[in-house]
Amino acid sequence: MKKAISTIDKDAELAELSYTADGQHTTVLPFILIEMRTSHHQYPSRSSGLTAICIFSVGYILWVCWVHHVTGMWVYPFLEHIGPGARIIFFGSTTILMNFLYLLGEVLNNYIWDTQRSMEEEKEKPKLE
Repeated sequence: MKKAISTIDKDAELAELSYTADGQHTTVLPFILIEMRTSHHQYPSRSSGLTAICIFSVGYILWVCWVHHVTGMWVYPFLEHIGPGARIIFFGSTTILMNFLYLLGEVLNNYIWDTQRSMEEEKEKPKLE
């Protein structure tokens, strides 16, 4: 009976952690969009930016694997239920997704600020009447 209760407590705790993690990862989106609209970001060259993203991604993947090696628990519990090949595909897919999001941010930043610059230049032009 005691084991069943501790299992229920553990499941409730994991559900709460999952909810908290989802909230922490998704509530930043409005602030990112506000910052993108109010602050121009100077991006490095595309190859340098993508290289930095890949290095960060590989470092994070190594950290996740290290935590599993030391504790025996995966940082993301679903990794326990998939095989090694599926983990490699997952980690590769997340790296590709991170690169795509980096490129999307670069394109949006350039679009927003190029459009704003064009509007400011239109205002500065003397009107012929």
